[in-house]
Amino acid sequence: MSAVDNALKVIHDHDQLLLDQLQPLEQEASELEARLATIHELRDEIKSRLKVPPEKKSSPKRQTRRASRPCAKKADVLLALRDLVSQNQPIDRSDLESLAKHKLRDEQNFSLSGVKLRLQECLSSDEFSIDDAGFVSLKKGNLSVPTAVSDSASQTVR
Repeated sequence: MSAVDNALKVIHDHDQLLLDQLQPLEQEASELEARLATIHELRDEIKSRLKVPPEKKSSPKRQTRRASRPCAKKADVLLALRDLVSQNQPIDRSDLESLAKHKLRDEQNFSLSGVKLRLQECLSSDEFSIDDAGFVSLKKGNLSVPTAVSDSASQTVR
């Protein structure tokens, strides 16, 4: 016998040994699967006799949505800016925008949705002047808040 034949015989013997070990495991797995099928049948029969309604998957509870705040209108933003600038002029533009957002959201209970655009619109109006350093002040003719405008804007529905 050559070395190759010996190697092939060793491999064949090894394979046969593994097959001999696999056969009882396959037999046992087959018996267990049959036993499990019988158990499932018995369980289903008992459940049908109990007339138990099928199990329902619980649906995830919907999160309650908080009532949304109304959006600030241009008039609301304009009043907040006038008030803040008249009390603090000249005021840095970024500080003014931050204070205006705080006032609108926390003091007047408005949503900040769209406020950035409203701030830009209001600050570019002829009521405010912004110097090269970024400080905002009221133009000379607008140093006080007209009462008719402030009264009508404060009565808007929120």
